[in-house]
Amino acid sequence: MSETIEQTNTKIVVDPESSVFVGNLSPETTAEDLKQVFGESVKVEIPTFQSDRTYPRIFAFVTFEDKVDVEELKEKFDKTVIKDKSIYVTKVLTPEEQQLKKQKRRANQRGKAVPAPPKKNKETKVPLEQMERSKDTLYVNNIPYHTTKNEIASFFGTSEESVVLPMRRMKDTATKRVFFSKKYNRGIAFVSFPEGTDIEAKAAEFNGKTFEDRELTVDVAANKPAHTETEPQTETANATSE
Repeated sequence: MSETIEQTNTKIVVDPESSVFVGNLSPETTAEDLKQVFGESVKVEIPTFQSDRTYPRIFAFVTFEDKVDVEELKEKFDKTVIKDKSIYVTKVLTPEEQQLKKQKRRANQRGKAVPAPPKKNKETKVPLEQMERSKDTLYVNNIPYHTTKNEIASFFGTSEESVVLPMRRMKDTATKRVFFSKKYNRGIAFVSFPEGTDIEAKAAEFNGKTFEDRELTVDVAANKPAHTETEPQTETANATSE
């Protein structure tokens, strides 16, 4: 099976078994730049789109002569810097996987439940700049609402257990009942790394990267003061695990 990508005037067809998707490319990246990384024998296709996006998504398909081991290529080429951009490598979606992804996006857009208003915190909030910074955790903003913990863990190169993904508080429009969604997150996540990791460097590495059509905002997480209410977080964690 192959993946078809529509361009402005042409279509690109690639074989998922012999190709990989390369993301987070600089707009100045050329096919020759990618061949210098992946080898002169590969075929490189960089789709060009007419887009009104402020930050256009630049990516490429790299096709090899034989069937590829995506995980092996990820380990070898992930985070390679091309034109001051740290690239990432992932599998090419089959038509069936593309369709499933589109369905998830449409479901996210037309969900009948609406977000519940946030609970008011009666305590005086401590300014962010006054909070102690975490030594091992990143705060990630602007992730797609349908993204799973496993997908985030794979993108950041860590384990699923290292990802905290708060789920959205929803309100049933008929019964007025408030509940935590099992499908849709709040668009933020917290990603932890092993002790000894340079967390500032990790924040710089991933900030601005494109993940599923969204440009991420990544910073070192702030540790909440001990007196801050934690009940909503407990409910969120329970909703995530269901």
